[in-house]
Amino acid sequence: MIKRMLLVVGMALAALTLPSVGKVHAGAYPPGCATVTTANASVNPGTLLQVTASGYTSIGATITFYIIGSGDDPSEGASVIGTAVVQPDGTASITIAAPTSFGSYDIIAVGGDCEDALTSFTVGNIPGTGADSQEWLRTATALVAVGVGFALVAVRRRREPATA
Repeated sequence: MIKRMLLVVGMALAALTLPSVGKVHAGAYPPGCATVTTANASVNPGTLLQVTASGYTSIGATITFYIIGSGDDPSEGASVIGTAVVQPDGTASITIAAPTSFGSYDIIAVGGDCEDALTSFTVGNIPGTGADSQEWLRTATALVAVGVGFALVAVRRRREPATA
């Protein structure tokens, strides 16, 4: 019984201290077509933001970049924010000033030999304060579980055997 209890406590300890698994990046689909990325996913209003479209094979083609609020109708509210020429490495980059209004925005790259490519970013970066307490919580929970396991073993050993 004690061995089973220690085994259960050990398994619980191992499960609690395992690192969390991150998301798997699937990449662009279909392969070989353009993707758009921004240097930061969240920025302060008015700061400079680098936008890069990559995956093009038509070197010298002009790529037009549009911006639109994430909740806006794409057929009505997209504004041109710049153009760039596809370089020999298959990329086209521009640097823009982020909008001054808080919210989520989409950037769309149009042109070249691929379908339109889209990415999103948020304006309204709130600086992080404090620390991530998840690891401390896992460690504390594991220590409590080990302590309970030892207490159960100690109580079990001190108990007098029943006489028949």
